[in-house]
Formats: sequence, structure tokens, C-alpha cells
Amino acid sequence: MNNGVAMDPLADLRTFLKVHGLSGFILPRENRFRSAHLSPWEERLAWLTGFTGSAGLAIVLADRAALFVDGRYTLAASRQIASTFEITEEKPEQWLARALPISTPASVGFDPWQFTPTRLKCFQRASPHLAFKQIAENPVDVLWCNRPVPESPAVFPIDLHCTGCSTQQKHRQILQHVQQLGAQALFLADPASVAWVLNVRTEAPYFPIPSAYALLQETELTVFSNITYWPDVPHCVHHPLSGMQKVLDTAVADTLLLDLDETSCAVYTFLRNAKKQLITAPNPCKALKAIKNVVELEGFRDCHQRDAVALIEFLAWLEQTGPCGTIDEHSAAERLLEERARDPSFRGPSFETISASGPNAAFVHYRVPSTGARFLQSGEGYLLDSGGHYENGTTDCTRTIGLGPVADTHFKRIYTAVLKGLIAATTTIFPRGTPGAAIDSIARQPLWQMGYDYDHGTGHGVGHYLSVHEDPPTLSKLSRTPLELGMVLSIEPGCYKPDVFGIRLENVVEVVPASENPGFLTFSPLTLVPFEPALIEQDCLTREEAKWLHWYHSNIWKTLYSRLSKKGQEWLNTRKTSCRF
Repeated sequence: MNNGVAMDPLADLRTFLKVHGLSGFILPRENRFRSAHLSPWEERLAWLTGFTGSAGLAIVLADRAALFVDGRYTLAASRQIASTFEITEEKPEQWLARALPISTPASVGFDPWQFTPTRLKCFQRASPHLAFKQIAENPVDVLWCNRPVPESPAVFPIDLHCTGCSTQQKHRQILQHVQQLGAQALFLADPASVAWVLNVRTEAPYFPIPSAYALLQETELTVFSNITYWPDVPHCVHHPLSGMQKVLDTAVADTLLLDLDETSCAVYTFLRNAKKQLITAPNPCKALKAIKNVVELEGFRDCHQRDAVALIEFLAWLEQTGPCGTIDEHSAAERLLEERARDPSFRGPSFETISASGPNAAFVHYRVPSTGARFLQSGEGYLLDSGGHYENGTTDCTRTIGLGPVADTHFKRIYTAVLKGLIAATTTIFPRGTPGAAIDSIARQPLWQMGYDYDHGTGHGVGHYLSVHEDPPTLSKLSRTPLELGMVLSIEPGCYKPDVFGIRLENVVEVVPASENPGFLTFSPLTLVPFEPALIEQDCLTREEAKWLHWYHSNIWKTLYSRLSKKGQEWLNTRKTSCRF
């Protein structure tokens, strides 16, 4: 240690493990509410490893340490962390089973607030010879000196004209599902579900969701959180987390429903100690909030128009200034934030903007530094993935553009293939109940035909002024969730060549009826931002693809032209006139 700061967090953690008789420790990138959206004081994995991605897990043993990431972060992790950690996409439980074989009696520690019973079983099944030990206090919390101070953002209610459904209506709707499963009450361990039911949000950046649990009984809603101020919600009582066990012990309901995939081992212990009958089933709130009501859908359409105005004004500015070599990635992101902030209904970015130029775009979730950011350069690509929270919805849009003329024909062919995949997925017609995996494969086809693929899902659900990434709906190779009318998702194929370029295009869409096929569904774009005509190899488009692209750009012009500045109108005119395929 030096001046209260750990000089070698890995060595300090290993010393802790040795003193406490542990052979290893498992550290996921999550907080006690199992959220991947962390405040600075919860960034335990970053403190230990230096990795700043939004998803990951580390296992530390006496002589080995590994960081587990998915394909989005393999390249970024290799640049961020020291060689003392192995970087792998292998399943953590399989790696641990090999690293500590049967001949080695060992105890592996974990924080029960960061583990669910479901995750714990995965490790126990893979390594039945190991003892997995709950640690009362996370060792990182013990070792982390000069740790940032915990934050407590204010919580505020959302008006009915934005939500379209009151807390009382949602309460009744949820209880019907709970009672059908034989339970009398529901314990919610998912903060996003708590925020949705209570129609509340916070001022926290990116993730406007209070860190809270809730108990839904027939006549009362009880919220558990350490947030200082909680707004007055009818029939809702607020308790600190320290009072949760007492409330559960005295709850009227004898039978509680809970979701083991989102309930931490610590909370599960509280529920078992309450001596209630526990019924396990998927959280019913997730399926309900995934299907947006009429008011929410109207809000999504409105906020995407507002967001598109900001993006078009930004892109018009960038077209003139970007190729000059005087703008860096960070200042570009800041300029976009200024454009969005002009709208009075804007509440903040929905995630940290990915502003990536040239080879930096090959990092799927590139994180632009606040100082020393790369300058944009003429003749190269620029990937911008950004979104906003508005009082009536959430946006998420990715566009890849050329900074000045781009001579690389290969780059254009890849761009066109990515665009073809987006168009194919958007225009596909499918029967009700089709899983997201079917759409995922359609979006990948043009890239597959060229021998390329991408290591991320094709799309994710989008929350209504909640998390920009909302499950259960996804478009991925493993998605089995049926797509239903009223869902809102992203479609975002991409292609990445390390150290050279990255291309991704993303629209948010809503699931709508397929008018020509009763009983079937399709997608309708909510995002209204043009694609880049100069990067499209028009000869590679089919007649139907060109027709859709012309319709899309014409619809943008018709919807937004009168709301733009003169410069924005001029920029949009060039996209409309150059897209008469």
C-alpha cells in the first residue's frame, strides 16, 4: 500500500484469501441489485483488473487469475488489463473446474449479494468437489482504499400521460399472474421492474432506475432501499434494506413468488428465513413491460423524432468540421450531447456514447477517453452509437459515416452488406411467437455470404425511459423469447476488423402487424436518421432493398424537414436526392 492506495490489487486480494483460508474468489461485475449499470463506488471489477467494460467476471486463485468476457470486449480487455489475468470467453465454471481439479480440496469464496442461486448451482454442478463459501463482506470492499462515496440520486414520479398505466392498474395485473401460479405475493429483486410498477425514475446517469427491491401483496406495495427520499406513491410503504427481514417475517402473505435468476443468494436467505412457502417462476413484470401500451408506443415515436432532429443537426455539423482534423472523439460526443439537450423533454444519455473513429471503431463497445482522445481524420470511417432518455421514451441509434470521401471499396462493400442485413431483418414477415434467433440469422446472411460475422447479438429490447437494454426480448443466436405485438427492439448488425475499422448500423423498431398477412408480424422503424449514400454500393442492392431505402429516406424527409435548421435541411436534402435508387 502507498498513501492508502493499493499498488497491486491482485496481490492484496491473494493475501486476503490466504489469511481467510480460501483457495479462490469469484468477482462478477455487478452490484447487490445485480445491475450491470454501476456507480463509480461499485466498480469492483475495474478496481481489481482495470477492465471497464459493462459485462465481465474475474476468478482469482493463488497462482492463476482469469477475466471472462464475451466477444464484444475481447479486444478491449486485451488492451486494458495486465498479463497477470488470462482473458477468455470460456464459461467461468468450466475454467474453474479445470483450474482446481478433484484432487485439490479447496474453498472458493463469493459475495452472496452478487450471486443468484441459479449461478451458484452452475458452479456447484461443474465442480461438486469444491466448497463454495459465502463471504459476509466483499474482500474488494475491505481492500479498496480511497473508494468513491456512494451516491443516492433523487427518485421522482412519472406522469400518467407518459406511462399510460397507473401503479394500481399494474399492481392488479401482476397479482393476477401471481395468483394463477398459486402465490399470494411477489418479491421483486429486479430494480427495473420496481421502477416500472411504481412509475418512478431517478436522476442517475444512463440508468434512471432506483436501486430497490419490492414486495407486492394484495393490498400493499413495500419498497426496500437505502435511498434517502422516496416519493409518495399510493398504497406504497418504504423501508430501508436493514428492515427487510423484519417486514418479510411479518408479511401477511404465506406464499411468495420469486425469480431465482434475478434474486441474489443474500436475499434468498432472507426469504427462506421468513419461513414462507416459496414458488419460483420467471418475473411476470418483465413480460408485461416488454409489451408497450398505446401511450408508451406513441411516446417512443415522438421521442425518436426529437432525437433524430438532434442527430441530423449533429451530422450536418460533423460533415463540415469532422474531416478538418480539429475535432476529437470526445469533443464530437460532447457536441452531440449539446444538440440533444436543446430539447426540453431530454433527460440525459441512455448510455455512454460510443464515438469511435478509424481503427477505434473495431472495439464493439469502445469507450472514448475524456483526455487524449483520437482526432477524426479525413478519408476514414466514424462509428457513432448513442441514445437518449426522454420523458416519454428511450432511443438508441448507430450510424457509421465517412469523414470526407472514403476511397476504400472494401469498406463500402462491408457497409452495404451490413445495411442489407438491417433491411432484411426489418422487412421480414414472421408468424406470432417467432423467437428472436430467427431474425438474428436473417440479419447475418449478407455478411455470412462474404465470410464475416459479428460477436454480439443483432438486437435487444428497449425500455420505456428505463434501461436501454431490456430483457427478455433479444435478437441473438440463443434467443428463444417469442416476439409479440408492441415490443420495441433494436436491430444492429455490424462487422469489425481489428486495428482497421468497425461498421455498425442500428435502428430501433416496434413490432407491428403485417398488413398483407393477417396473423403475421413485422417491424416498423422508429429511428429516423438517414444512412450514408456515399458508402452504399448501389449495384449490390436488390430492387426491393433500394425501394425500401428510398421509402425510408423519403419518410424521414417528410417527417422531420420542417423541424430542422437551414443547415440540417440542406444536409437532409443531399441524402434524399442521392437516394433515388
